[in-house]
Amino acid sequence: MGRGPSVLTWSRDGGDFTTYDLEVDGQRPDRPAGLAMSPEGDAIALTDERSAIWLIRTADRSVRRVALPAQSWAVAPLPQGGFAAGLADGTIVRLSPDGTFAGPPVKAAEFGGVGLIAVAPDGESFIVVEDDELSVRHLDWNGTVLAGPLRTNRSDRIQAAFFHHDRPMLILSPDRSNIYAGDGLALVDLVAGRAAGRTYFEQPN
Repeated sequence: MGRGPSVLTWSRDGGDFTTYDLEVDGQRPDRPAGLAMSPEGDAIALTDERSAIWLIRTADRSVRRVALPAQSWAVAPLPQGGFAAGLADGTIVRLSPDGTFAGPPVKAAEFGGVGLIAVAPDGESFIVVEDDELSVRHLDWNGTVLAGPLRTNRSDRIQAAFFHHDRPMLILSPDRSNIYAGDGLALVDLVAGRAAGRTYFEQPN
């Protein structure tokens, strides 16, 4: 976020930057909650705590504000264009590049709000991590559970989710508030429901 509110983007060499002012019909975003860019770099999405998503087209620097059914803390790009926004009521909505809703909301979270979304490369499914960072599932856009649910023990937190060769994967880190938590990061295969070969990545001191 830039000053005032705005979004700043830089060129690859870190030289030139572009400022996108976020104001539509006198409305401005509240505190930002999520930020994502499309795979082609032609669109940016920002969610705020006023239950809205701001869509920026980088080609003409146009800005559109779209009201959401609930607060959103997570947003992810869709491979075919547009974005998916995870809401505090546990649902996910998809938005087309023009800002219209694509299909009905999908109930994704079991216990609370959506904290993190990762969309599969083919766009047909997604991983949803709940806002407690403990619960995760892999679903399609009909709400069918493809893998999980997996709920970690309270000594670990789910820090990231991604797809590797179409398999949903997670990165766990120890909860630093738990004095019994271990060190390092764990790579977890959501389909297998366990650490992938017990592979740990030590964190630097």
